[in-house]
Amino acid sequence: MLGAVPVTGLIPATNGAGSIRQPATTEFLELILSVGVESGAAHSWEVKRVASGGLAETEPDMMTAATARPAPLLQRRSVWPHGAAAAVGASIATTALAAIASAAGVSFADTTGESIALPGFTVLTLVFALVGVGIAAVMARKAQRPRRTFVRTAVALTALSFVPDLTFGFDAGSAATLIALHLVAAAIVVPVLAGRLARTGQTGRLRA
Repeated sequence: MLGAVPVTGLIPATNGAGSIRQPATTEFLELILSVGVESGAAHSWEVKRVASGGLAETEPDMMTAATARPAPLLQRRSVWPHGAAAAVGASIATTALAAIASAAGVSFADTTGESIALPGFTVLTLVFALVGVGIAAVMARKAQRPRRTFVRTAVALTALSFVPDLTFGFDAGSAATLIALHLVAAAIVVPVLAGRLARTGQTGRLRA
């Protein structure tokens, strides 16, 4: 560390008595000293000649690429990978449960006598679950409170999905089983998407 070093000059006396040593007070110089790089940080001292004849040292200026870190950027996480995985899982689960129910005697037949085939459970669950993922992606970008808005919307849409089960002429066993399957699918997909949306408060808006 460079301390304050007095700088003096020789000013000749005018009375012939020789020379006396006095501080030079009329000069103003600026000296910049740069001292290498130590421990990954560049230390620079700016030393200025002052009117009193002394040297003043400023505080070290820490300019370091290694230690200077920009403000952390908000990470953006997508709802699609996790949502799509949840949709696939829900379709597998509902298809498996429908197969079990069908083996137990549930007909899944409406008033026309036509039954819902097992692949129908897979396709319908996957399609509507992906619709839910799309809704979550939009809310991640647009909604002020995406998690709360999405959960409320998902609950309302799940309730609406019961309407065909109750109005298309299914028998009581089939209607109850279909409603249960809707609830199973919602129980798998909605928490996953809500969990992703809950991170917007910590990491910024999610990328759709």
